[in-house]
Amino acid sequence: MRIDNLTPGTLSTIDAKFTGQNNIEITSSGLDAFTLRLAGHPQFVPAQKVTVKVDGKLFTVKTNDAVSFSRSDNSWVNKKFTPGLTSKQPGAEGPISAAIGGNHIYVYGTGGNPSGEELGERKAAALLAADWNGMAGRIMVFPRVLSDKELRQSDYDNSNLILFGTKETNAIIAKFADRLPVQLSNDAKDYGLLYIFPVNKHYVLINSGLPWWTPPKKAPGQGGMAFMGSKVDGLKNFKDFILFRESSDNIIAGGTFDNDWKLPAEAAAIMKNTGVVTTK
Repeated sequence: MRIDNLTPGTLSTIDAKFTGQNNIEITSSGLDAFTLRLAGHPQFVPAQKVTVKVDGKLFTVKTNDAVSFSRSDNSWVNKKFTPGLTSKQPGAEGPISAAIGGNHIYVYGTGGNPSGEELGERKAAALLAADWNGMAGRIMVFPRVLSDKELRQSDYDNSNLILFGTKETNAIIAKFADRLPVQLSNDAKDYGLLYIFPVNKHYVLINSGLPWWTPPKKAPGQGGMAFMGSKVDGLKNFKDFILFRESSDNIIAGGTFDNDWKLPAEAAAIMKNTGVVTTK
């Protein structure tokens, strides 16, 4: 049994069993599509009719191998689910930590006429994020750090991109701005926005404003999320997106994009109310 479609962030369950030869009974919740791969099961006879009861709805089908079901207008139909070009699917499903799960490059911006000191600070932040030496265990990973002016076409083709800044300060964020679902104002103070998004069969991870590892403004010993090792270690704590103020201990909105990589309505409303975020 393979789950083909579900609502991100919502628990889905399915219980599928043979009740006799070529008779199958299924109960599910929170599920939008699935496929039964029947070949080789001792109670399956190929090329003969199979009776499948899905949440009380009865289907009779003939197959040699597999049979698929999907929801349409809140009812099950005997149809294979096909994700849209911009839908979540294997390799384009998040969460944030998926961006560092393969080849990736840390990219700082040179836009907005920064002073030499500010440009150095931007590069230093990217270098800090790329330093994996604090990871638990012995991990020999040395990601590249580039400016937005140094990125080559082969980098787009072969790597995920960890992008720091906004469309005003990073030319690569500006390049994808018309596709991105959410953006932080360049003059936002004390805010950080972090989210993952698929672009051209790879991921971009956008970090605008404060970096995700910004420490909370608390006295030592008062708790708070600490990134004691590598900065990428903390990414596993997040889903698809977070908007925070002062530090990622203080998340204003966070969660999972829907199946079309759009913000849930509640999260979008909360972000807009801050006055520092625009959404699509």
